Parts: sequence; C-alpha cells; structure tokens
Amino acid sequence: AINSSSDVFSSSLATGQDDSANSIQFLTTPLTQDLHVMGVPQLHLFVSATNSNAYYYAQLFEVTPDGNEHFVTRSAFKDHTKKFSAVHEIDFGAFATNRTFQSGSRIEVRVASRDFPFFFVSPNQATLKVYQDKKHPSRVDLPVVP
Repeated sequence: AINSSSDVFSSSLATGQDDSANSIQFLTTPLTQDLHVMGVPQLHLFVSATNSNAYYYAQLFEVTPDGNEHFVTRSAFKDHTKKFSAVHEIDFGAFATNRTFQSGSRIEVRVASRDFPFFFVSPNQATLKVYQDKKHPSRVDLPVVP
C-alpha cells in the first residue's frame, strides 16, 4: 500500500514522482555558472485542455551533468477558464525553494495532468497542451539571488 507507514521518516513512505502521468518536459542548456534560486518560482504557461476545470501540475528539477535528477519544488493549479479548449495563459507559483543549481547542471520543468500521491487525481483529468513559441512564450521565472 502506498504510504502505509505511520512514521513520516520511514523509508517506506512513497515520495517518488508520478512517472505514469502524461507530461511534457522543458530543459535548459547546461548552466555556465552556479545559480542561486531563493523564493517562489512563477510559471507563465500558454495552454489548452480537453476538459473544463483542468489541473496543471509542475515540477522543477536540477539535472546534473551525469544525468541524476534532483527534485527542487512542485506546484498545482486548477484552471477555471471557460474557453478551456482555446489557447490561453495561466499564471501560478510553485512552493518556495532555496537551492543553488551547480554549474554544468540543467534546469528541467515538467508539466503534467497529475502528480500523485502529492495531489489527489482529479476525476475530471484532462489532456493538456502547453505551447512554447514566439506567439505563446511559456516560461518559468526564477527568483535568482544576485
């Protein structure tokens, strides 16, 4: 059973990512210097969905040069847009973080239709589309410490 332990420090507590969710990934080029991020990352996405009241889940990772992924933060957003099937912009914040991304690492953002077991699966799970082009400049703004 998932999370059957009563002890939050137990190794049987499931904290892995939901790899079976439909998702799209965005990956930066390798960083040329360390990057200290402290605060609330903001997501600005151009999206469309097959159902109303779609949920968007985002996760932020550091991908090291050897390919290891380190989870940084996550977020969730319920889109109440009436014209959900048309391309529209949504803006939402992730949980605050304080991390120094190492030089040579890449930053990865995943957007998915669910993020179980951290958020319950919606009974109205939609197929999502995230747009990234000149007309629809989806992005993540990171609070970088100078």
